[in-house]
Order: sequence, then C-alpha cells, then structure tokens
Amino acid sequence: MKNLLKKKIDVKTNPKDELEAIQICMPFILKTAHKWTRNHRSYFQDFVSEGYCGVLEAFKRYKGTKYEEQGYRFSSYAWLWIRVYQRELAMKTWKFMNNTQQENEVNMDNESYEMNVDHISAKMEFDKLDLIDQELVLMKMEGHTFEEIAESKGFQNLHKARARYIELCEKISA
Repeated sequence: MKNLLKKKIDVKTNPKDELEAIQICMPFILKTAHKWTRNHRSYFQDFVSEGYCGVLEAFKRYKGTKYEEQGYRFSSYAWLWIRVYQRELAMKTWKFMNNTQQENEVNMDNESYEMNVDHISAKMEFDKLDLIDQELVLMKMEGHTFEEIAESKGFQNLHKARARYIELCEKISA
C-alpha cells in the first residue's frame, strides 16, 4: 500500500483505478477542506472524507460523459463532485459551524426574561375600545382596505374610516 502511495502519478492523465483517482485529486480535496474549515479545524477530517466520496462518485460517473469525450481531465470533473459533497456536509453542519452564541447566554429563567411592557399596555388600551372600534382595527390588521372597512362598518366614506383608524392607533400607542 505504501508503494502505491509513493508512486508518482501523472495528474494530466485519467486514473485507471479509484486509488489513483484519489491521489490525483488529493490537492483539491485538501484545499477545499481547508477553505470550509478555516475557523473550525475540528471538522477538517470530515470534509476530507466527503472529498474522497466526491472523487469516488466522479470516478464512477466519468466514463462515457461528455466531459471525457471533449477531452477534459478527470481532475476537472472530480473537482465538481468534491465541491458538491463537501458543500452538502457544510449545509448539514452549518448550525454548528456558525454558532456564535454561547450556551450559557440562552437563559430563559424568570430573572433574565424581559417582558415588553409597551405591548402589554397597548393590549390593555385595545381592550378598552368599543367593539366597533376593535373590529375596525382588526380588519385593518387583517389587510382589508379602508373602502371595505367603510362599507362594512357604516362610515360615510373611506376617508372617515381612515381618520378613525389613525385616531384609534394614536389612542392605543399613547
């Protein structure tokens, strides 16, 4: 096995077996693994392993493709598969690789939990409104136009409905 690894491989030729394919693509595998794990070296071996899988997939698929017929080198074709496999691993581990929040920062006990007092007071003010005014605000929040609100609630025109809505919003937020 060591003799096979020490054997000089011509990277400009297409590989004859899977081991030769891995040897040809090893610089690509290592380079892309280093890029993916720039700040997370603990995942380096995982990315190298995925690179190997990409090379093996490329070796299985390369024979008879348009790339082979057009004279592309195997390494150019394999590079695409190396990237695909390593990218899939990155997407699976993305949560872990980009997690900047420390575990002890997420503390939802009663001492650290802050309530939005403004929201509570707005809800209390909303509850004090007449039923018709509450329905007007809810209809606008649901996306109805002022013209629809004016027709359903008995306003003379959409301008009166809009004016009432603005008045209610000011009353709630005060």
